[in-house]
Amino acid sequence: MGISTMYKYLAITCQREILSVLRLFVDPCRYPILVHCSHGKDRTAIVIGLLLSIAGVSHDKIVEDYKYTQTALAEVYSELLDNIKGAGLSDEFADADPKNMDMLLSYLESTFGSIKDYLNAICFNEKEQEAIRANFVEKG
Repeated sequence: MGISTMYKYLAITCQREILSVLRLFVDPCRYPILVHCSHGKDRTAIVIGLLLSIAGVSHDKIVEDYKYTQTALAEVYSELLDNIKGAGLSDEFADADPKNMDMLLSYLESTFGSIKDYLNAICFNEKEQEAIRANFVEKG
């Protein structure tokens, strides 16, 4: 299983967890919110990609933003690579290739019709999505 397949797998099998995380962003009293995971590039990327989509950021811009993850990993790359190899995974799992985000978004769009439809399918309703947009997007 490569990273892009893992992203798809997580988006389908971890819907309850994704829903729980997204719901944290509905209430502005919870802000600021720090999002992270052990390496900050996979589970974090999925959540941030969905949040950016909710905020109205285009597919292409989300993919473009994700490419900076690889740059940010430079400081910890050798340690990350050691961890990945120690877990028996290939070097690919130490990288943050933008094609993985592109493939995830494309998969969700082709499978569900849109990211919004995916969010509705996991029971993250339009009212919750609008609350996040109101929290994220400056008016005026």
